[in-house]
Amino acid sequence: MIDFRFVTEGDTYVVWLAGINRYLQLKEPAFRVFELWANGGDKTDIAKACSSQYSLQEDESIRFVEEITGQVQLLFNSILPGPGTQSAESNPPQSPGYYSDHTYQIGNHFFRFVYRNEYLEELFHPLFRHQEISFKEQDCTCFELFTCGNQDAFRVNDSPARFYPPEEIDAFQGAVYMEILNVIHGLKFTDWMGVLHASAVTDGKSAVIFTAPSGSGKSSIALLMMVNGFSILSDDFVPITMHEPEIYHFPGGISVKAGAIPFLQEYLPQLIPIDHAGSKETEIYLPHSGQTILLSSVTAKAIVFVNYNPEAEYELKRESNLEVMNHLIKQSWIAGTPEAAERFLAWYFKLPVYTLSYSDNRKAVEGMRELFG
Repeated sequence: MIDFRFVTEGDTYVVWLAGINRYLQLKEPAFRVFELWANGGDKTDIAKACSSQYSLQEDESIRFVEEITGQVQLLFNSILPGPGTQSAESNPPQSPGYYSDHTYQIGNHFFRFVYRNEYLEELFHPLFRHQEISFKEQDCTCFELFTCGNQDAFRVNDSPARFYPPEEIDAFQGAVYMEILNVIHGLKFTDWMGVLHASAVTDGKSAVIFTAPSGSGKSSIALLMMVNGFSILSDDFVPITMHEPEIYHFPGGISVKAGAIPFLQEYLPQLIPIDHAGSKETEIYLPHSGQTILLSSVTAKAIVFVNYNPEAEYELKRESNLEVMNHLIKQSWIAGTPEAAERFLAWYFKLPVYTLSYSDNRKAVEGMRELFG
């Protein structure tokens, strides 16, 4: 038996698979085969039913059933175990190596980060550098970040440590960010639907989400919106709750890649080109302009797939949610629970989705302003 959830969009079934947290798009008769098999049906009986219902030859029906069930089984076989935790008793003692110690203020909350090596400091400190305070607040949440063997790890206060292999660097960073979000917004892990690798901009009433692979211009368009009167709710890491209003503020620094600096200097003269010969940095982080308090959460207005294209002056095109869904999934982490999957499917398919190609900054900003309505 396989636990799953689905919604229908036209003639397509969008299916979520429990246990491996994956999404499929199936049409008839593939969905019928999957549904019968997932509910414990015998493949021979399913093949006979398909042969009768869809007028297929028996051997053709058997091959079809084997193909559909085999593809789903491969998905289950390919999932590796996730990052683990250890009990407080089996946690390694605090490392004698001590690299740095920083305290950050986010809203009314204080966070002390103890970095046990330079690599971990470079991973997080640039994002929160603008929120560092000089005094050591006693009433704070303490994060200890260290390396154990070949795994990165962190513990919050005296909780069990959580360990991540090198290839799970995004999951490691995301887990730290989620701990921060829970503190500053007073929420629990079960309150979050998921996170998008995106930037979210607000006019105070709603948010437009800009998503794209790294280096495609989502932070650049968000910064252009910011200098034109909008506020950035989050850059690169957009948290979404199970309830409305769903887009929450994550006040980490705004990432600017080295290649985007000349493009943005006209609007942000404080940006200084990176000297690659004398620096290991490939990006810098800007504070959210004029924001000293946490912004209110808002509902999503639209999702925009961004592509800065020197050959395209400005084009905003409405897309089929179904056709671009897999692109969004690749830029997302959705909680692996039935409730989160159902919420995501309902949320995503009610939002308008667009692609934005542009090189004319003014037209791009005006187009996004119109999108806000």
